[in-house]
Amino acid sequence: MKIEFVASLSAAQILAVLVHEGRAFAGKGAELDAATSGALTKAMANSRFNGNPNSHLSVAAPAGVDAGSVLLVGAGSAEKFDDLAVETAAGAAYHAAKMSGSEVLTIDV
Repeated sequence: MKIEFVASLSAAQILAVLVHEGRAFAGKGAELDAATSGALTKAMANSRFNGNPNSHLSVAAPAGVDAGSVLLVGAGSAEKFDDLAVETAAGAAYHAAKMSGSEVLTIDV
């Protein structure tokens, strides 16, 4: 599987979006949520996902996004967000996506 870390959001098979504890979006997650008319926030509200490390929530092809699916990945505390936290989140994203059949995992950082 090819893994990409990107600064711009474009069409992706699986787009991983990092979320800090307390369900606070990292990167361009808030913009993506706005593009989906709040579908990502609604998905989090209707699940146990809260942004803890090594957690994830898959949202299938929400309207307003070119990605086949959006993978919300727990990034832990925003105050402790460093290179190791990014590595941990990327590992969790890969673990969640590896059996999906997708060939490319795009991670918004």
